[in-house]
Amino acid sequence: MPDSVPSTTADFSLPELSSLDAEQAAAIFEQGKDAVVFALLTLAKQLADCESPDVNPATP
Repeated sequence: MPDSVPSTTADFSLPELSSLDAEQAAAIFEQGKDAVVFALLTLAKQLADCESPDVNPATP
């Protein structure tokens, strides 16, 4: 059986990930591996979306 990652948050019960606490993290973990992977990918996307596209290390 292939591992699949759901494409929407409707597949899992996810709290607001930017203010995640230990109890909420445990609740995601209890939903299984796919929920954990989805939460991590969601956090990674949120982080990427927050990065400023105007920042360039080569720019003084």
